[in-house]
Amino acid sequence: RAEDTEILTENGWRTHKDVKVGDVVAAWDHSTGAVLLEKVEHVTVAPYSGDMVRLNNDNTDQLLTPNHRVYGRSCVKVQAGGIRTSFYREKWSVRQAGDINGWQPIKLPLAGYHDGPGIGGTDYAELLGWVWTEGGFDINGTGVRVYQSSVNQDKVDMIDRCLTVNGISAKHYTRDRVYQGRSYTEHCWFFTGESALRVRASLPGKHPTWELLWGMTLDEKRALLDSAMLGDGSGTAFYQKDDADREWFQALLHCVGMQGRDNPKKFVVSTHDNAETELQSRHLASRSEPYDGVVWCVSVPSKAFLARRNGKVFITGNSGFPKSHDVSKGIDKTLGVTERPIVGEKLGADRLRNQTKDGKRDGNGKWGDEVGRDPYLRKSVTDEAQQWHGWGTGLKPSYEPVVLA
Repeated sequence: RAEDTEILTENGWRTHKDVKVGDVVAAWDHSTGAVLLEKVEHVTVAPYSGDMVRLNNDNTDQLLTPNHRVYGRSCVKVQAGGIRTSFYREKWSVRQAGDINGWQPIKLPLAGYHDGPGIGGTDYAELLGWVWTEGGFDINGTGVRVYQSSVNQDKVDMIDRCLTVNGISAKHYTRDRVYQGRSYTEHCWFFTGESALRVRASLPGKHPTWELLWGMTLDEKRALLDSAMLGDGSGTAFYQKDDADREWFQALLHCVGMQGRDNPKKFVVSTHDNAETELQSRHLASRSEPYDGVVWCVSVPSKAFLARRNGKVFITGNSGFPKSHDVSKGIDKTLGVTERPIVGEKLGADRLRNQTKDGKRDGNGKWGDEVGRDPYLRKSVTDEAQQWHGWGTGLKPSYEPVVLA
């Protein structure tokens, strides 16, 4: 849905108004789990009126057209020796959103692993995490400062060691302070010179950049993540008032096989140590949602990319080809025909016949209005519709007529 869905580009999150062919976005390779920077091959922005497929739980919130490609791992149930077991398939497979049923659990990818060329090692990346969350820049001059309290003596030792292994001879100041009747020692490390200039270039204005994110190796990303969590994190929450910094941190999580949910009202990103989420039947029961507006999607060589909706990041596939609209059926409907007589059954009709809107098998043959396909072959009713029987609006993408005048 165009109104509230963004995709991750090399320069941050962008809407359909800001993405064009040739732009570089964060793609995903389903065979390796790697996050890759790839150029957009095609951008689709189009009006849409009809049912959308909603894939929603605590970890993801996707609203997709029925023909949109979704990567997933299905749950398989087997019975042997009187014992029933279930397991998820190891490999990701792709299907159209409208073909996801409501009774079979499915796992969806939310994160991958990006490995950049490197910025100088994990020790330097760790230092950037400390400076970002616990440091400051001199307004006048080139100085860089890092602060810590003796209450967290383990962190004092970590920062001291980090500066040493990076070859930085920082001045170390201490002063005794009292907070709410409790005495403690404030530690401050101060350094200038080439090391300070390098840090300030990596964190301009004391903010991480997208260039930094894509430049770091996977291990460097993890090192910066660890020190940043020690600085501004608590358990599974990362606190940051700057919206752009929180968005950057959330993207960082989804590039190291984790996930993060941004809560702008509380200035926090909650962290979760898994790269996928599970949708159970209770999540899929009401997956059809009417929509009238604009939809959009991009196409990339790897066939999938990172997107975000309502503060939740997920991996989604390129759009599928639009399903053909039966011209004769449309004419009958326009002329007031609400039910066309059945003349046969389609291939796989038994499976389709047992699907209902809530995704459960009821065995009564009722189709209802679920996103999917009618299991029956039907006859055109009106004379006008019979003239167009067999015609549809879906042309193959390879058919591109050109008129030269």
